[in-house]
This record gives sequence, structure tokens and C-alpha cells, in this order.
Amino acid sequence: MNVERILSYLLVYCGVIHLLNVPALAAAPRLLEWREPTERAAKGAAWLRVQSVALGIVIVGLGAVVIVHAREIAYGGTFSASITAVLSLFWAYRTLVHVRLYARSGDEAGYRIHWLLGTLFAVVSASYFAVSWHAYVAHPM
Repeated sequence: MNVERILSYLLVYCGVIHLLNVPALAAAPRLLEWREPTERAAKGAAWLRVQSVALGIVIVGLGAVVIVHAREIAYGGTFSASITAVLSLFWAYRTLVHVRLYARSGDEAGYRIHWLLGTLFAVVSASYFAVSWHAYVAHPM
């Protein structure tokens, strides 16, 4: 099994994680108790909904592109290195936001889930970085 094939499987995994983020985006206002404060400021609530939908579209779109074109992205080239570098930065930021800002539940299960998700996001970021590095080093254009 060559490196590009392994990386393409890794990219499919990363793309699926994009798609699994959508339910999290839908549940975030309830779980993080954002609904009540944002409903008090009607303009803020509408703006937050619009931004959440836009972010969801971008996440799903990029995830679908990564899944459908995993082999081409894994093979390398300038575009592959660029898009995976951007996705690596996105997921690194997502990891940082999750670990630093999202409230952790006081119980042990909440604590474990919080760190499990943080680890998952970090692994996705590292995976995209690995593909970007391979694309740049193995097939520079």
C-alpha cells in the first residue's frame, strides 16, 4: 500500500468528521446555553443563525470535496498542499476554541467527552497537515 493510498483513506476520515460537525453546530446553542442570551437581542440571534448556517454550508462543502476528491488531493501538487494547509489551520483553530472556550461539564463523563473531542479535532488538524506536507514535498510544482 503506497503513501498516497493511505493518505486518501485518511482524507476520507477527515471529510466524514466535517459532516459529523453539522449536528454539533445545530446542538451548540442549546448545549452551550446560547439560546436565551441571543434571543434577548433579536438582531444578534438572527445574525448568529445566519452565520451558523453559512459555517455549516462551508464545513459540509469542504468535507464533501475532500471525500469525493481524496485520491487527487492525496497525490499532491500545489492546490492539494494549499487546501490541506488551510484545512489544517481551520481544525487547529477549532481545537483551540474547543479546548479553551467551551465549557466543560463538572462530571467525569463531560470531562472525558470534552477532551475526546479536543483530541479528535487535533488529530484531524494533524492529518491535514501531514497530507499538506506530503503534497508539498512529494510533488512540488
